[in-house]
Amino acid sequence: MPELVRSITARLREFVRDRRCAKRYSVRLSCQVELARANVIRNGSHGSHALEGHTRDISSDGMALILPAIRLGDHYLAGENHPLLVHLQLPDSMIEMHMVAVRYDSFADEEQGAGYILGARITQLGQEDRAQYVEFLANLAKK
Repeated sequence: MPELVRSITARLREFVRDRRCAKRYSVRLSCQVELARANVIRNGSHGSHALEGHTRDISSDGMALILPAIRLGDHYLAGENHPLLVHLQLPDSMIEMHMVAVRYDSFADEEQGAGYILGARITQLGQEDRAQYVEFLANLAKK
């Protein structure tokens, strides 16, 4: 039943109006995702596990990530109060941003395999990283 609702919503968006405000760019960039609080020492050891994935599309305020799993250890990436730390590989540099998941769904594609698509909103981005990210988006807009 949830799949039917998502399908109807997606089709309705085509006819009515897309809710998204920021222009999205389809681009595949490598990324690593971890829980932002995972670097806290627990029982004398660091709990910094990360998932390797890539972007499906990006915008000035968020992105869609393709990941092999929706859980990291005992925690859902899309759970409440689970800020994410995302390391995004731009062509010339690696940037770091804090994000929060806004939705997720299972994902299957012949080329990219199976996994999950995670929609996330950017909540924090350092000044230098923001400048590089905005420049990258501007270059995508020119194409």
